[in-house]
Amino acid sequence: MFLIVLHHYCVTSGLLPLISPSDITPQMVFVQFMSVGGKCGVNIFFLLSGYFLCRSKMKWSKVWVLLIQILSINLLLCLFLSLLGYNYSLSDYAAMFPLLGNVPESFLTTYVMLYLLSPYINKALDTFSRRDFTWLLLILLTYFSVLPSLLLQETWHYLGWGFTMYCTGAYIRHFKVNEWRLPFGLICTGLLLLTWGGILLLNYLSSHYSKDPMLWMFAIADANRLNIFLLSASLLLMFANLRIRTRSWINIAGGTVTLGVLYWHSGNHIVRQWLWNDLLQAPQMINSEHLWLHCLLSVLGVYLICTLIELLRQRVIDHPLRHFLKKQKA
Repeated sequence: MFLIVLHHYCVTSGLLPLISPSDITPQMVFVQFMSVGGKCGVNIFFLLSGYFLCRSKMKWSKVWVLLIQILSINLLLCLFLSLLGYNYSLSDYAAMFPLLGNVPESFLTTYVMLYLLSPYINKALDTFSRRDFTWLLLILLTYFSVLPSLLLQETWHYLGWGFTMYCTGAYIRHFKVNEWRLPFGLICTGLLLLTWGGILLLNYLSSHYSKDPMLWMFAIADANRLNIFLLSASLLLMFANLRIRTRSWINIAGGTVTLGVLYWHSGNHIVRQWLWNDLLQAPQMINSEHLWLHCLLSVLGVYLICTLIELLRQRVIDHPLRHFLKKQKA
């Protein structure tokens, strides 16, 4: 989630329109490089969903808790921002309710649909041999990743890509890919450097030939870019091989508050405007030599504060709700 917050600092703060490949500066390159993590974070979220859900059962109580979580965050944000003087339109009010706004391109909708479909997906995947499972992944990745990355075909579909990542995570779990003796750390580093090199190359092409200032975004524009997918998978496998003792704070940072942190700092365009533009004033740092420090402290601060707020919200709302649902079930 830290990578996604970092991505939002760079991409949703108003910094991107200020980047000019024909008059590039170190600060602009820094913003470009730091933008890579967001799409990796989305991929890792769905990879982990497939990794864990392929061996667990779907629970309706979790769906209700998830929907209440997003609705309560949206309502609290609306109250807070309204008190600050920000205005919500009718469409903004409608978008506060989960599964009502922008469904085809909604991260939440994709996750909920995959969770609801997980029993049926798992039942099908359990019947696959390793050969059949491998072919399934090759077909999905060719359509959703290779074709748009190498042949510029528009094959992006949020649910389709989420399903592909789910199956990839399940494949890693089924066949213990994380136990393969490969230098995942070196592979991850190489892919990151390759992605950064691609951004620099696109900057050069943009300034000398294309004149499109956003050409560099092709390298990281969507989660299904081949380099982003490979980087995400290698990053997940690298951390899976680390021998780290289980700690409660790791479980909190890695799972318990993840979705909450996402919606607290980026639930709608109004909170993004208030946070990155009006409060932290990120665009004004584009020519500052201290941009990197402002970025690091801002992202770390936002992540920690949103984590604390989400833990408090869970204690006040989610825990009583779970207790109530358990009593109803009993």
